[in-house]
Amino acid sequence: MATGERFEVALYRIALYGYPPAFRREFADEMVRDFAQARREPHVTASARQVWAFRRRIAADLGRSVLVQWGRSGWPVILVLSLAGPILSGVAAGTLVKPARFTVPTGTDHDDLVALLVLVLLLLFVIVATIIFTFWFAHAKLRRRA
Repeated sequence: MATGERFEVALYRIALYGYPPAFRREFADEMVRDFAQARREPHVTASARQVWAFRRRIAADLGRSVLVQWGRSGWPVILVLSLAGPILSGVAAGTLVKPARFTVPTGTDHDDLVALLVLVLLLLFVIVATIIFTFWFAHAKLRRRA
């Protein structure tokens, strides 16, 4: 195998890290073998133009299949749920709790108060997302034991 081919195979192996871990553990070795074999086929190595066309097809396939496999893994649902929890709880708290009235002391900059508010809300989002992830992974671990 030529140095250029080995380099391409190494790059392809690195690109496979974009897939979900379970998919990668199951299929990565076979995918690398198929890539190396396809890279050596005569119609691919016929000219530089064919090699670049092959690279474009592989890159497009990688991009498309990575998105599909992550979609099948369930992580997008977890991400949406972890973001929905803090947003919904913030909206509920904002509508259910009577707004507090306070005055901004003179001589202070409003930007500091806005920054503090953003930091507090971000902290709340992280806490709620952590709780959701903890319950999700504990439930998945219990399911595997059964």
